[in-house]
Amino acid sequence: MNGLVISCSVATTLAAQRIVSALTGTGKAVKYPASLRELPFGVTVDSVKDVTQAIPVQIDGVAYVTFGDSVGAGELVSSDTSGQGKLFALALTSTAISLPAAYAGILFDEKVNVTGTAAHLLIRPGFDRAST
Repeated sequence: MNGLVISCSVATTLAAQRIVSALTGTGKAVKYPASLRELPFGVTVDSVKDVTQAIPVQIDGVAYVTFGDSVGAGELVSSDTSGQGKLFALALTSTAISLPAAYAGILFDEKVNVTGTAAHLLIRPGFDRAST
């Protein structure tokens, strides 16, 4: 962990090393992104199993993220609905472009090949056109 960490509330249990987005309509609350349309802004540092507890969320720098898919070093990373990192596939042709989609940052480690592997993510969220 290397970056700014803030305390957030939760509406459900969350695991450590997962990508999170804001819970709409509730200030300073986080959840796993429900789709690629939700901009992630941080990574959980710890787990929380009780909705009355706060969870530490790293919002910049380099953080460990658990991956649910293969991603190459230096590639953009988005999130699945469980907060695990996955490849963000850029649309390289006009026929492959879909709606704008969000990514969480860049894989700052060697290639991830095994589901459940934790690797460094450089937190740099944004939107682009994805092919998925």
